[in-house]
Amino acid sequence: MIKPFWAVVGGLALLGAAGGIGVLIATTGGEEEAAVQNQQPASAVTTVSPSPGPSPTVPAPSPAPTSEPSPEPLPNGWETYTDPELRFSFPHPAGLTLREGSYETHQTGRCPVTTVKTSGFDNMDSGPVVGVATAPNPCNLSLEEWIRTYPGWPCEPMSSPTCEPTSVTVGGERGIRFSIDTLGDAAARIYFAHAGVIYSLGGNVFGSGEGGYGPAISEEDFELVIQGFRFAS
Repeated sequence: MIKPFWAVVGGLALLGAAGGIGVLIATTGGEEEAAVQNQQPASAVTTVSPSPGPSPTVPAPSPAPTSEPSPEPLPNGWETYTDPELRFSFPHPAGLTLREGSYETHQTGRCPVTTVKTSGFDNMDSGPVVGVATAPNPCNLSLEEWIRTYPGWPCEPMSSPTCEPTSVTVGGERGIRFSIDTLGDAAARIYFAHAGVIYSLGGNVFGSGEGGYGPAISEEDFELVIQGFRFAS
């Protein structure tokens, strides 16, 4: 069965040398022997230890001020979608139709079936535009392992050219972007993880001959979606 566009989800330094060591050396002749050698009475031999001065007071450094980056202003005609459950948000062109759904991934030998939820925005005239798919990570896999286990590594499709995935940042998280999908077709899709959930952000930059729709968002506009993606603090 061919899944809809948004259903394609798939991925001490050792400090010093232990400090200084103080060694106290005592003479064995007593105070009288030291006095004879110095031709002074024993009572004249005294040891004066300098009184330590007060320790200088070093003011504690003031903490550097922290501030949250201000969100970038949205382009004219854009809106922001906020997921009611996971509380992530991303910008998108206005006038689109939200379509939500879910499906179950295939079961592997060591990881159970995972339910993927999709939130995609469609244009009634040109098909899907941009959307997000989310899935739990029941086996606590790394991002790379998750992609290979569930959707499959897009850059290694059967009988198709390979590609080099690139590293990106989405919502402060490390992401992996692929230029083709698991069928070998041109695609714009990013996988990343946050708080135990796997995310897949996709944009219809190239269209789909199999799906019967053309491109609906430019590469520049999809970049705005990526830069505007946020997780609620």
